[in-house]
Amino acid sequence: MSAAGGSSESTGRTERKPTLTTHVLGIAIFAITGMQLMSTLDGTIVIVALPRLQDELNLSDAGKSWVITAYVLTFGGLLLIGGRVGDAIGHKRAFLSGVGVFTIASLVCGLATDGLTLIIARAVQGTGAAVAAPTGLALIATTYAVGHARNRAFAVSAAMQASGSVLGLVLGGALDDQERREEYDGGDGGADHPGVDPAARRTLREHQHRRRAGCRGQQSAGDV
Repeated sequence: MSAAGGSSESTGRTERKPTLTTHVLGIAIFAITGMQLMSTLDGTIVIVALPRLQDELNLSDAGKSWVITAYVLTFGGLLLIGGRVGDAIGHKRAFLSGVGVFTIASLVCGLATDGLTLIIARAVQGTGAAVAAPTGLALIATTYAVGHARNRAFAVSAAMQASGSVLGLVLGGALDDQERREEYDGGDGGADHPGVDPAARRTLREHQHRRRAGCRGQQSAGDV
């Protein structure tokens, strides 16, 4: 009887879960699915901007391909290891570590001034995403109760992952287009940089003014 009682008590202990408020659950799903969105978005956001990156960072054709491959290879190849890391050190700790690595690598990508730095940062970025993505799914399974709440959380996660790839292409194109508009409308393309020789600065400005005048003339002719 005591054994049966002990077994029922242990079963009760295993089935009892901490009660979380709706506010906490909302923050959790926002953080987890936001990372799911970013992990897929970062795989495609640079595709539209690749020609521009190649010119600015002097990338070869092979280097341009590695900007995408470095992320996709590490992200897809390390997913199983990322899940195992979560089992070993805890899903919450692994998820936060993956998000931290992903965030720092994203910052380095934005500040990269050469192709090698960008490619290495993209590989580290994929590694962080490979740890955060599977542990995020595990957190959904352990945080939300079986039933409607968990099903809805998994549905939101799947929707975020599916929309990330498309949203990456849209945002990448929008950002690249905005930079081109700023250069055309008001940028001097480095002519005002203090390190530029005055004679070269004057020549560069004249060339840019002629180019803008030619573009405006072509646009006016097209409107007519």
